[in-house]
Amino acid sequence: MTELAQSLERVASMTDENMQVVNDTSATADYLNTTVVRMRKAATQYSV
Repeated sequence: MTELAQSLERVASMTDENMQVVNDTSATADYLNTTVVRMRKAATQYSV
């Protein structure tokens, strides 16, 4: 039973780590989207 509990704890730990990576990736994607919007606005000011 102890081995099962240890395995479950490892899975829970990996799940927490994966969720943090997902949250970080989402925040990065949001930042990049915001940057693209600003760049497009800046670029349209110089279009001919």
